[in-house]
Amino acid sequence: MDAMQNSYGTIDNKVEGSKASSIKLHGNSAMLTAGIIIADVVGAGVLAMGDAVAKLGWLLGAVSILVLLAMNVHITMLMWRVHLIYPEAESYLELASASLSRASANVR
Repeated sequence: MDAMQNSYGTIDNKVEGSKASSIKLHGNSAMLTAGIIIADVVGAGVLAMGDAVAKLGWLLGAVSILVLLAMNVHITMLMWRVHLIYPEAESYLELASASLSRASANVR
């Protein structure tokens, strides 16, 4: 595998003696990040969805699922817009720090 094609979380570390000559951190791609987030949300949500719909009933359960879908799409679009403004941010922490850096001191 080529050094530039390393997978998520790998470190290209060439060691000469006891000192590292170069360390390159490789982030994950947008597709991998989307997959991880979807797997996390779906994994927890699927386990609880059956019980929640059973308690609410078919009609209210279906309406709740549609409302939560709309909220999820809205938040995703907001995060994408912020990412377009700060493309150098590679994590949620960096995205939040970059967006709040322009806010006044009492908001931070």
